[in-house]
Amino acid sequence: MNKATMQNEMRDRLMELVIDAEIEWQRSIKGFAEVCADYLIENGVIVPPCKVGDGIWVVEEDDITCYMFLAKSKGCIIATSWINDYDLDETIEYHIAETQDNFDTGLAVFPENICFATREEAEQALKGGTYNVK
Repeated sequence: MNKATMQNEMRDRLMELVIDAEIEWQRSIKGFAEVCADYLIENGVIVPPCKVGDGIWVVEEDDITCYMFLAKSKGCIIATSWINDYDLDETIEYHIAETQDNFDTGLAVFPENICFATREEAEQALKGGTYNVK
């Protein structure tokens, strides 16, 4: 499936959800934005904490490491280590080749509560012990 086809299918599905949310709103006393947001989340639409390809900072025991953000699902962050100075597309291509060669994806899954958008936030959580590995 090419990228344009996948984007069109995602757009079509999102439009279906928004139309269904509008029907729910007409039966509700809540505002449309609130009903729409609730409906989209209930139907699996997620809003990641940052853009795909951005750096995130992960607190691992007594250390902080930067990873490339890929996705968020069920309270977890899916990330990969940075590969040289590759951008997102080059990093994905690298992982595809590695997976084909030796089934080593190089991906990591972390609980969301130990991942931070900035190094400063991660350092503050590490110093204050405000993160929870569980």
